Amino acid sequence: MSSVSSDSHSVISGEIERVREQMVKLGDQFGLMHPEVQKCSQHLDVLLLRFYEMKQRVKEAAALEERR
Repeated sequence: MSSVSSDSHSVISGEIERVREQMVKLGDQFGLMHPEVQKCSQHLDVLLLRFYEMKQRVKEAAALEERR
C-alpha cells in the first residue's frame, strides 16, 4: 500500500469511527428512528462504501504489480 493510500485509509478509518460513535450516542439519546440518527447512519454508509472501494482499488493495483 502506498503512503498516500495508507494516509487516506487512516483518515477515512478515523472518520468512520467518529461517525459511528456519534451515531451510537445519538441513538442512545433519541432512539434509532430519530432523523439525526438516520442521517448519521447514511453518512456512515457513504464512508464505508468509500473505504471498501479504496480497499478494492489498492488490492487491484497490487494484483497488477504482481503481474508485471
